[in-house]
Amino acid sequence: MRLSKYLVAFSCLLASCSGIDEMKETASDGEIRHAVVRIAPYTFDDGETRTGLTYKDNKITFSWDDDETIGVFPIAPYSGSQAYKHLERSEDDGHVAVFDGAGWKIRPEATYAAYYPYNGSLTSETTFDKIPVSLKRQVQDGYNNLAHIGRNYDYMCATATAPRRGDIEFNFKHITSIVQLEVILPEPGVITNVIIFDKQHEQVFVDSALMNVQTREITPVHKSSMVELEVKNGTEAKANEKVLFYVVMLPRDSRPVDIIVETKDGKCYETSYTPKDMKVGYAYRWSVSPEYAGEHIAVDLGLPSGTKWATMNVGAKSADEYGNFYAWGETLTKDYYDYNHKWGTLKWKDPYGRFAHCTLNVTKYCQEDGLDVLSPEDDAVTQNWGSKWRMPTVEECLELVNECKYSIVYDDNVTSVKGFIVTGKNGNTIFLPFAGWYEPQGHYCEGVWLRLWSSSLNKEKMDSAFWLGNVWIPNDWENPDSWQPDSFGIIDNIRCLGCPVRAVCK
Repeated sequence: MRLSKYLVAFSCLLASCSGIDEMKETASDGEIRHAVVRIAPYTFDDGETRTGLTYKDNKITFSWDDDETIGVFPIAPYSGSQAYKHLERSEDDGHVAVFDGAGWKIRPEATYAAYYPYNGSLTSETTFDKIPVSLKRQVQDGYNNLAHIGRNYDYMCATATAPRRGDIEFNFKHITSIVQLEVILPEPGVITNVIIFDKQHEQVFVDSALMNVQTREITPVHKSSMVELEVKNGTEAKANEKVLFYVVMLPRDSRPVDIIVETKDGKCYETSYTPKDMKVGYAYRWSVSPEYAGEHIAVDLGLPSGTKWATMNVGAKSADEYGNFYAWGETLTKDYYDYNHKWGTLKWKDPYGRFAHCTLNVTKYCQEDGLDVLSPEDDAVTQNWGSKWRMPTVEECLELVNECKYSIVYDDNVTSVKGFIVTGKNGNTIFLPFAGWYEPQGHYCEGVWLRLWSSSLNKEKMDSAFWLGNVWIPNDWENPDSWQPDSFGIIDNIRCLGCPVRAVCK
């Protein structure tokens, strides 16, 4: 597929025609030999008309290239699988293209559906209602570049009935929306990642879906709480000057979102924004000025696996801060960490109500589904920091324990909170604060216990997951000589407890 330099069209998938022989056999002198393919106007939320996706003179335009491919289905009175059609530009601006029969007859008074971009993997009969749409892994190359949208994310479709004489006309309409994001940083930096995150609602953005070409209806297959745009090779941003990025979404309402911008040196900038209600076929201009929110830096501790650990917990702005607390398998913080969990409800087995004597009726990460490591959509790190980051597995936590040295910081002159300094064999260090955890009674053991969730379930106790922490506490807190080497290790506890999380990457 060859698109113009700044092509940004909404991609729609395509299909081939199994009623071909019948249609050839009954074709008349009035059969249609050509089809005209037009693109519907693309409109900004300010009311200005955009006819595609090249950004120039404050307009966004789409243009076909010669040999662009669309998919076509017969839908009435005939049916069948898809035929692919190569287009030929018929106007200088590429707004209109044509294709001929090329051995495939377009029958007068028959109705057809078409979509873009073409998906050659669709082979079964009548699949026009199950064309896959994916908005994952959006990558923009440089500043103010629309090329990634046209090739991958500008899904379009059209239906048309062939007249008895003349050409059939397909008027393509987009099924998604575009956000033109203006980012203004308070200081210079090289932007590498932009995340649009709905922290108040889980799984509100559609990552993948099925499209019905005939009705333009979308059936979500997978959702996420975030949309992520990777900036290929980084984009240099000057202080207090806007940089333009483009993100494709399926329409959503005007709920507030958080926008996180990461730079090459690990700095993170964050702000909140309340957009307008979004509609199909519209582009929206969001202008944000995020403020510095900390650093997302991966530290190489010389571990055999190559795993790198972040310098601070998710939600923290420095290594000394506790950050946010999450129940295992949940991606949103809570005001109250009770016995109601996203995947089940706690049941008591003990009159004293301690967690060691209770079980959880769970519907995910259980014996029935066999899942024992968090998926990205349930990983609090991934859903807050982006796909580069995730929670560590229990094996990676054990590697940290076994391959590094650790010492207790208990003097407030060294750090503002108590915790472990973990030192790798290469001399690099990270700090793990003793943040404690949350249970229904409130914040528990702050300044005494280290607890960091891993992404691993305890398969022998399906209501529990593993966490990294100190496994034995001396009676004399003020005497560091009383600490034992085995005080840093892995234990497990009930998954509804609220604990901090630390990010890792490779």
